[in-house]
Amino acid sequence: MKSFLKLFYLTFICWFSLSCLAIAQDSRAFKKKAGDQEQHIALIIGNANYESSPLRNPGNDAHDIAAVLKKKGFDVTLQLDGTKREMENEIRKFGKNLQKGGVGFFYYAGHGMQVKGVNYLIPIKTNIESEDDIPYEAVNANMVLSKMDTAGNRLNMVFLDACRDNPFARSFRSGSKGLAQMDAPSGTLVGYATSPGKTAADGTGRNGVFTSNFLKQIEQPGLEIGMMMRKVRTGVRSDTGGKQTPWDVSSLEGEFYFNPPVQKQQMAVVTQPPTRPSNVTAMPPVETQSAPVTTIPSRQFSELGAWKAIKYSKNPASFQKFLKQYPNSDFAPLARMQISRLETPATAETTESSDTINSRFDSFSPVTPGRITEGRPTGKKPKNIWEELESHEK
Repeated sequence: MKSFLKLFYLTFICWFSLSCLAIAQDSRAFKKKAGDQEQHIALIIGNANYESSPLRNPGNDAHDIAAVLKKKGFDVTLQLDGTKREMENEIRKFGKNLQKGGVGFFYYAGHGMQVKGVNYLIPIKTNIESEDDIPYEAVNANMVLSKMDTAGNRLNMVFLDACRDNPFARSFRSGSKGLAQMDAPSGTLVGYATSPGKTAADGTGRNGVFTSNFLKQIEQPGLEIGMMMRKVRTGVRSDTGGKQTPWDVSSLEGEFYFNPPVQKQQMAVVTQPPTRPSNVTAMPPVETQSAPVTTIPSRQFSELGAWKAIKYSKNPASFQKFLKQYPNSDFAPLARMQISRLETPATAETTESSDTINSRFDSFSPVTPGRITEGRPTGKKPKNIWEELESHEK
């Protein structure tokens, strides 16, 4: 008996412990799910300290872009003056993190060039003596797009401020300038500091011309990314006298905001009653019953009112006047049918005078166009113009 109780006790303890563990796990999972937000991941690279043709602004550009993205909730990796291996390693990590979903943002500032239609990002400490060294000494920009495409996350953005003059132009045979246009995979925007085949200015201030305008517009509230890029383009063209035109290729679906628009909250308007003199006694509220209002298109208002005024007339002249005034009315076929019926000897009744006919047209009061106010409630649902027509055609 004691062994049985001991076994029962141990079984109960195990069951209770497992139940508590399951509840705790469910609670953590629920809290995680409730607090989860779509991740935003950014990789920012800025190369400036080249042995030949060093650049002044890419380091500042990359640092400032990283700083503003951190303020906006991005998980940012900043790499300055990276070698080929270092750049490719960070791009691989970036792609792996994107597989968790969310929004990806890649930004590169530095030397870049195209070789046979392929864009390359130039690392520092590279040994490029001729054009055919580029594929082996530089980072293929398509590597970034490939990692994004493989990750399959919702939305990606790539910005290349890498269209400066080719530092190896003397040893190159092709003489190609700037970057080539790349196709954007689904859900991706690719932005360039200038149009394909053109070069971009490094800038005379802290930042390059493109990045300076990008940093300005990214802080504007309520700008969707497409509109933001158009404003960046306008600013760059203005700053360069039209010599530099930013370019972008997009296959984005949906919208993205760095600064989402402020949602307008509908506030209840409370009207304070006027203050009454102390010697005036307030009257009790009077119960009123509003007349039912049927809203119809304003162009149909007058003809429907006229039709209601004459629809029970026994005089064909009433319907003839209606047709003369509203020849294209939806009630015109019904009016013609009534005329035909009343003009037959068996049914014709012309007891109404012309004054009576005119009074029928004037019997409905002119109200605000687009609204017809019925009189006292009848308990019946007001008919619209189509129901009115159908009821008479049956």
